[in-house]
Amino acid sequence: MAKPTKLALATALCATAIAWLVLTRDDEPAAAPSGKPLVTRAADQPSEPALPEPAAESLQRATAQAPPTPSPTVEASVQFPAPPWIVAGLLLDTTARPIADVSVVFEAFGQESAQARATSRADGSFELALPDVAGGHVSVDDPEWTTIYRPVLWGQRDVGERELTVVAARCAPISGQVVDEFGQPISDVSISVGGILPSRADFARNLEQAVSGEWLASSDQQGHFAIERAPTVPQMHIFAQRSGYHAFSDELTERVRLRVVLRGGEVLVGHVVDEFGQPVEAAVFCHPAGTMSDATGRFALDISSASGRWLVAVQGGHLPGRLECVGAEPNLVASWPRPVVLKLGGKPFSIRGRVIAADARPLTSVQVRIADPECLREGDEFSCIEFLARVNVHVTSEGAEFSESHIAELAAGEFELRGLQNRMYRLLVEDRESLLSTTTGPIQAGRTDVIVTLPAEAMWPEVAGIVVDRRGDPVPGAAVRFECAPDPGGAVRRTDPLTTDEHGRFARGPLMRAAATAHVQAPGMAVPTRTDLPASVDAKHLRLTTPVRTRARIEALQTADSAAFFDHMGNPVFVTITQGNMAFGSQAIGLTSGKSEVVTVPDDAVTLVLMHAGNEVARLTVDLRPGDVQMLRL
Repeated sequence: MAKPTKLALATALCATAIAWLVLTRDDEPAAAPSGKPLVTRAADQPSEPALPEPAAESLQRATAQAPPTPSPTVEASVQFPAPPWIVAGLLLDTTARPIADVSVVFEAFGQESAQARATSRADGSFELALPDVAGGHVSVDDPEWTTIYRPVLWGQRDVGERELTVVAARCAPISGQVVDEFGQPISDVSISVGGILPSRADFARNLEQAVSGEWLASSDQQGHFAIERAPTVPQMHIFAQRSGYHAFSDELTERVRLRVVLRGGEVLVGHVVDEFGQPVEAAVFCHPAGTMSDATGRFALDISSASGRWLVAVQGGHLPGRLECVGAEPNLVASWPRPVVLKLGGKPFSIRGRVIAADARPLTSVQVRIADPECLREGDEFSCIEFLARVNVHVTSEGAEFSESHIAELAAGEFELRGLQNRMYRLLVEDRESLLSTTTGPIQAGRTDVIVTLPAEAMWPEVAGIVVDRRGDPVPGAAVRFECAPDPGGAVRRTDPLTTDEHGRFARGPLMRAAATAHVQAPGMAVPTRTDLPASVDAKHLRLTTPVRTRARIEALQTADSAAFFDHMGNPVFVTITQGNMAFGSQAIGLTSGKSEVVTVPDDAVTLVLMHAGNEVARLTVDLRPGDVQMLRL
């Protein structure tokens, strides 16, 4: 139950109104903000996505059954090198005109030098011959140009089969110096510049694989910085920030000998002590800022951007210390009580026990959670006292890293909940395979003999089937999960997703009959397809249907600022908007001068509606088909 874990930036604190969907191979992390955020900075090199469980199991079986290596006396067959990966594309400027005689390079993730290089032809076309199948970026390498939109390759030949589009802008250097109010240089300041980039809709091309460019620098010991190939685009701005100073943002009217002045921020100084009053080194946070206290317990935390109302000290093996803001603005030193002393608590408590099924069936996927933790920020489980009490934390200039080092040797069905305060807790117990669940009554922290019995329910002994698209073709790589109706509190229980094999098939063990809804999310789709399962269904031979994925681009002659698709029942259809390593589902599609970027649309969309200022201006019946991008002109 307790395994080592590291919490990445997007997991630990990011709460946003838009649900971002990371597509297959779309797992390159976005750049983390500078300063001292509360959680770990995202890595510069994305790791290879894990294989879906069925694929991983197949790989393990294939490895286990591999034939033995030929003996030295047997002549081994000749191994020919794999053919190069040919990637074709088109290089355009910001007005969609081709750029000739400019070097285009492929840079693999984690590599500082180009692995392949080509020169664009008169029509802007190019071809890169990659020595192997690797993930990376395609961009320009020319002193007069900088990349505005650069395609991302994920190390699969089929991902790069479509012709790529690289967009570049003319560039010029930007340089200057960062100083404080007294004219003293400041080092290690994060500098970024940018402006209004051309809309993706301005290009009659598929830019789904492209990410936007970034132009970054860091000041040296004398405060100097330089960005050699910054773009020349409208409304250029410069942004600078460093812990301990107020962030700086201004319009960029000059490009050389810039003088960036950072004003000192609000720095809260205090001490951390243990339960006996002795100074300790600990992590100190006030969302989203973080720092470490030194050996004397002293800390200095920049709270200029603080929005949390609790100051928290965390050290492994202790209950966290905390101090509540007494003023209205937590980003001001005057809002905090004086003196600022954070006192850690004693050793956290735990609850140990085991979970059994009513029929004594072994349980291998039991999840036990606290039903009533104490959270310092509503809705944020990572601000809970019980979480902070069981992790080790280290804060650097790059951010903070949380880890759990305790590994409990637990048998199937056993559990241990750590980091508890000395009080009663209710436990949420769920078997993620069968969806059997229960909530216990209050249990005192410190008990080690807890036995939880899951209730008996009507079950399907086995659930299996196939996922097909609307044409009847199997859909490999689709995610299939089952869920029960919401409980009185609105909570929904869902199984972990299964991934269909190359034939579109899936299978799983016992499942509650109350889990009467199946959700299928085909690769590239923003929203899963819901299928209600009647009680009389043959659960061993399910046939689940998902729409076919199509790609479309809108060009409207009428005045319109947005568009939307609808199915034959008049229900809105979610499209997927993909931009390199990120994608999101949306009902509305933004239009620029009546044009859209390329979007992924399920083929159950039969009507396209154009809108202007919230009013319908045109309607078109569509017949969407898979394959090349369809142009929808109204």
